[in-house]
Amino acid sequence: MDFLLTYRIEILLTALVFALLGFCMAFNRKSRVSSMKQTTYGSLFEQNLDGILLINRAAELLKANNAFSTITGYTIEELKNMKLTDYIRTKDLNQVKMHFSKTLKGQNQEFPIRFLHKNRHEISLQIRTVPFMIENRVEGVYVLVKDITAKINMQNELYETVEQLEALFNSSHDAIDIVNIDRTVKYVNPAFEKMFGWKKEEIIGELLPIIPQNTLEESERMRERLLKGEYINDYEAVFQRKDGTLIDICVNLFPLLNTNNEIYGIAAITRDISEQKRIKKSLTEKEEKYRLITEYSTDLIRLVNEEKIIIYASPSHANMLGFNPAEMLGKELSHFIASEDLHIFHRRFKNGIEEKKKDSIEFRMKKKDGSTVWVQTKTVPVFNEEGVFQHFISSSRDISAQKGYEEELKQMAFYDILTGIPNRRLFYDRLSHSIRSAGRNNHHFALLLLDCDRFKWVNDTFGHDTGDELLKKFVRRAESCIRQSDTIARLGGDEFAIILDRFDTGQDVGRIANRLIKSLQKPWIIKGREFTTTSSIGISIYPNDGGTMEQLITKADQALYQSKEKGRNQYHFYTSELASEIERTIQLEDELKKAIDSDYFHLVYQPQVNIAENKMAGAEVLLRFTHPVLGSISPVEFIPLCEKIGIIDEVTYWVMRAAFKQQKDWEAQGYSVPLAINISPATLEKKSFLNIARDILREFGTDPHMIEFELTEDTLLHDMESISFILEELQELGIRVSLDDFGTGYSSLKYMKELPIHKIKIDRSFMIGLPNGERERAIFEGIFLLTKRLGAEVLCEGVETQKQLLFLQKQGCRLVQGYYYSKPLKKEEFNEMLRKKKLKNA
Repeated sequence: MDFLLTYRIEILLTALVFALLGFCMAFNRKSRVSSMKQTTYGSLFEQNLDGILLINRAAELLKANNAFSTITGYTIEELKNMKLTDYIRTKDLNQVKMHFSKTLKGQNQEFPIRFLHKNRHEISLQIRTVPFMIENRVEGVYVLVKDITAKINMQNELYETVEQLEALFNSSHDAIDIVNIDRTVKYVNPAFEKMFGWKKEEIIGELLPIIPQNTLEESERMRERLLKGEYINDYEAVFQRKDGTLIDICVNLFPLLNTNNEIYGIAAITRDISEQKRIKKSLTEKEEKYRLITEYSTDLIRLVNEEKIIIYASPSHANMLGFNPAEMLGKELSHFIASEDLHIFHRRFKNGIEEKKKDSIEFRMKKKDGSTVWVQTKTVPVFNEEGVFQHFISSSRDISAQKGYEEELKQMAFYDILTGIPNRRLFYDRLSHSIRSAGRNNHHFALLLLDCDRFKWVNDTFGHDTGDELLKKFVRRAESCIRQSDTIARLGGDEFAIILDRFDTGQDVGRIANRLIKSLQKPWIIKGREFTTTSSIGISIYPNDGGTMEQLITKADQALYQSKEKGRNQYHFYTSELASEIERTIQLEDELKKAIDSDYFHLVYQPQVNIAENKMAGAEVLLRFTHPVLGSISPVEFIPLCEKIGIIDEVTYWVMRAAFKQQKDWEAQGYSVPLAINISPATLEKKSFLNIARDILREFGTDPHMIEFELTEDTLLHDMESISFILEELQELGIRVSLDDFGTGYSSLKYMKELPIHKIKIDRSFMIGLPNGERERAIFEGIFLLTKRLGAEVLCEGVETQKQLLFLQKQGCRLVQGYYYSKPLKKEEFNEMLRKKKLKNA
């Protein structure tokens, strides 16, 4: 407004000058006034600060002052040679022509234009045109030119600033209101309307309605401060919405000043902080809750800075560790961590800062009494707004009991509960590790598989408690024979494995195996009982015998099998020859399973002779196995295999049926031949044995008194109560029982005396060296005398020479069996012998 007023005053003054000038020129033309006056008015034309032009009716430039040249950059001569389009924009030409035309009609005109400066930039000009009158006739036009470029630019900038401020004002999320000194509302923005619910049309000119009644006095005091020129920042209060609800606000207040520096109003910028207040209240409550949790939690709560210094420790440290929190502040956390776990702590601490993530660590913390406690520690790194690490918040919980359970579970998962040594699962892991290590370092190791021979006998005879105690002692002895770097594991039952980690030669392994054999055959004393067991060992070598676990275990097992087959209490290394033997055994086992159906079995009969009466007393039934490819297989080889593969019962009953049938055939021919049949202990102990035996007797109508069951001496060491019952039932049935291979087993004479034993057969091994060897004679005489005192009949096996026969006759022996009289005969050969009624050498 001031700018326009000033500008118009300047225009009027300039117009007055030109009016006077025109008047003087007219007067000069009529009155010929003096040249001095002309000079005076010409000076006014030239010295004027605004540009002045004189243009005739033909729009030709007659004259221009220096100010115009200064404003536009053009001289009068340059302008005379130029067209209007050279310095006036095309769109402004019509406007200029219109105003020029009106001025020629006697009308003053005023208008702005954009003018092209000589330097080729546009300037803003305010133009006023005045008719040039001579004798009341318009002869031309005075053009008054004022440069308003700077003012226009300033005005444009002001408009832009105002527009920007208004945009900010309207788009602000904060409520803005302007009130007069009397508190009436002058302006509010849209955010004010939204925040308080009032439309600006409702409150413009009205008293500001957002001040609650109970805070009017405080509001008035603040208004007085503002009217004194104070600024009030971040003032928190409660304002009232249109619907009567109250909201928490934060307001900035400041006075508004006019150009005379007088206060004409007050502006307020208000922010709704209800949500902040709610959050702050919630945080305060949570902080209090967390403070209580921290203070009373049984977990250990700590703050640890970047230097690993404890800057806060909860009271629970005193209960768990024995350290008062004050004792811990200012010290490194590592001071309270077990040295074995420090590497874990330092690595994870560093990772937590670098990776900016939460973590959970398990380590042991030291207690004040020197002991340790396992803790699970959860850590959270805290960073400031710039991303700079501040400290760790950590929470530690006592997991000692859990660790104990884990250790127990680990022990159960990887260690044998009875003996405490690695179990099969851990053994496989150790063996795998040994293979990898030996492969990397190019060295050998040995795998030993060993059994406790006669373990089943111990279990069956003395009970499982004694068996368990034996296994524990067995392991302790075995451990004393190997190195600490070696591994002994229990694979199950009485099966064990030993990994000998490194050795120089195979002789070193052999020495250790021999040491084991000797140590494990020494007597055991358990629960007041003394007995002996032995051990059989099979050995494979890495990498000679294989490069995988399966290969090494298989070949060690094959070597173990050989140790057992060769009589136990020995060790064998795996060899290719051994593999061939085992392969044959496996083939033999397969063929045995189909022997009955394939008629591979047949019976032979060896006569038993009463030498006192020089006649046959009966025959022992012997089983033979002849294979079309493998040939004739010794009973010593195939009978144990039948027991091993579980077909011994089927084979035994087949023998009984075949023998009973043959006995019936002989009976039909008029021959009475008592038969002795070998019964396996495994078959005898079956609950079904007695019933099956009765059924077979009935099936063939066999006279039980013509049947004798031969048992081995070891049979008596099984379940005595059960064996005694079976033997008594057989005796009641009429079947006699004989004890075979007497003198080679482990039977108790006490049991033999109490059991219904009809006959005792002295083993053939006692015939060797008779009758010449004094030692052999002494042994035989002792055994023979012993058997006679037991009250049973005595039969001597293995009689092969006349000298042996004569010796036995002198000793009073009545019954013999052996090659001196006859080898075992096929049924056709036996039939021939019966027909001739003559024994060899009889």
